[in-house]
Amino acid sequence: MWYVALDLHSETTSISVRSSRGIVVSRDIVPTTRPALRHALQKVRGRARLVCEAGPLSRWIRDTLETRLREVMVCDRRRSRLAASKGDRIDADKLSELLWKNELQPVYVPRGEHVILRRLAMHYIRMMRERIRVIIRLRALFLESGIRVSSPRAQPERVPIHRLRDRGSKYVAKAYVAQLERASELLAAAKDEMLAYARFFAAFHLLQSVPHVGEIRSAQLIAIVVDPGRFRSRRRFWSYGGVGIVQKISSEHYIDDGVVVRDERVRSAHLSKACQPVLKKILRDIALHASLRSGVFRRCYEAFIARGMRPALARVALARKIATIILAVWRSGVPFDGSRVFINGSNSG
Repeated sequence: MWYVALDLHSETTSISVRSSRGIVVSRDIVPTTRPALRHALQKVRGRARLVCEAGPLSRWIRDTLETRLREVMVCDRRRSRLAASKGDRIDADKLSELLWKNELQPVYVPRGEHVILRRLAMHYIRMMRERIRVIIRLRALFLESGIRVSSPRAQPERVPIHRLRDRGSKYVAKAYVAQLERASELLAAAKDEMLAYARFFAAFHLLQSVPHVGEIRSAQLIAIVVDPGRFRSRRRFWSYGGVGIVQKISSEHYIDDGVVVRDERVRSAHLSKACQPVLKKILRDIALHASLRSGVFRRCYEAFIARGMRPALARVALARKIATIILAVWRSGVPFDGSRVFINGSNSG
């Protein structure tokens, strides 16, 4: 078994090959192209494990180099013990050493049709962010002139340009309005393309049976989660969605009358930061809307409040319960049934 680490960059790739005994047998720096990488790995005969860090080129590397005898793993740098960058050769050697010791955390990379859907979903999110940026710039332009804009939410381009005094401000405002109209058209086109492609997936209509999960959120869930079976438990899904609890404490014991006692107080507990930001936003938005509207999730939220939780913590607990329900509905293939949701004495899932 060979252990190969690839330190990827846009122009070059540093390769470190380590034997089954943990000894570096070769190092090389090649251009980041398909022929150069394949030629460099021709010297690696037999079974091999390849690793690269998660990034823009990770999926391309996996599809390019993975064969029957080569297993390509994409790792998460944040959850590995990889030190700060000291150079391409040192980084590649350290990465191959961690691979040899089996101390790397793999990252799930989608395949097939899910890759296209994820690309369409991320394009929709970027177009939405671009539209929001233009709206903020347009309103900031009016605020600089002491004018507060109260345009309709559905038509933010309807602004009183005639109230601007100088010619330069009016020119810039018209440019922003034109940019906003174009951004709105691109956003609508991105939404239609994403939903049209998502309808080919069986889970698209199934997930919409969950309250507050519409077409857009259903498509984004399929694009981000891909396969619910890859989560061994609901807690792993919570962590992936940014609603899992992480506790890091030190000195959890103290001496009481010469006896070592464990401190039962909960300290340094916070939400997981190593999460998928899109999934985190979906779960938090659903929990927020559910806590403000009527329905079974609102009753769950009120039950959390009745147990003494603060509203912010109650929404986090509700987001965990919603994540559990989404995972259960997706795995079982059975539409959501509000009568089966446990409310009284609920334990957030």
